[in-house]
Amino acid sequence: MTGNDDAARLDATGDLAAMLREQDMTADEIAEMLPALQHLPDWRTPMPTPAMQQALLAKLTAQQAATGAEQRATVPAYLSTVALRGMGWRAQIALRQPRLIHRSLWAGASVGIFLATCMALLRWSFFGLTPSGTALEFFLPAIAAVSMAFIYGPEADAGLEVTQATPVSPRFIAACRLLALGGYELLLGLAATGVVAHMQHLGFGGLAALWLGPMALLSACSLLLSLLTGPFVAAGGIFVAWLTQFVQFKGFAGMSSATPPAWLNQPLAFALAAAVLCAALLYLPRRERDMRQLS
Repeated sequence: MTGNDDAARLDATGDLAAMLREQDMTADEIAEMLPALQHLPDWRTPMPTPAMQQALLAKLTAQQAATGAEQRATVPAYLSTVALRGMGWRAQIALRQPRLIHRSLWAGASVGIFLATCMALLRWSFFGLTPSGTALEFFLPAIAAVSMAFIYGPEADAGLEVTQATPVSPRFIAACRLLALGGYELLLGLAATGVVAHMQHLGFGGLAALWLGPMALLSACSLLLSLLTGPFVAAGGIFVAWLTQFVQFKGFAGMSSATPPAWLNQPLAFALAAAVLCAALLYLPRRERDMRQLS
């Protein structure tokens, strides 16, 4: 039996040497590796003892607990980083929205409010209405309503496809543009009110209260109507509806001045404006889906 084992071992050694030569190994390398390879069949896998198993399990449990604690400490930091990055690019998109509003809206609002201020200072009469505050009361809400009809939509935004490709909601885009242009017109209106109040020795608060509520309500209604019917219909419809609050038409007999709508100067106007604005923003995604289906 011993001779047979030795013969088998020699045959295995020869086979190993042949295999190593096939791997392009030199004779010196083969001679160095053969003694180690010959003892591989004699090697037996050591069997772990119960004490070794318990020690390994304890070490793995401790390592798992440490890893879980580290992950729990890392996740809030990661989420906060993601949230900050999201706020950062949203802020960048919001700051770029004024550039996407057509220049004619900025210029038209500036010129219109300037002319309304001149009319209030010079007490020019239009449709029989001559008080200084009436010019601001009529023109400031009308200018804001007409401009708000053109801040969002395919007819008013040449780069709407690029806007829709941005990873933000159309509500966010519309709200940013509304705040940008509406805030600009609000600042101009307050400046015009301050000038008129100073020059005509009127109360600033009472003069501003004449147009703040109507401006908010008409702007929100104009935005909603532009999403439903289009900007030109919205601008024209809102302007005519607002004009009828100041002018009484008497058929072919002509027209005369009417009492300005005092109820619009109350907090009810701001509540209605908020409700209409919410309706417009809620309807906007549905409008986008309908437009994609039609296209």
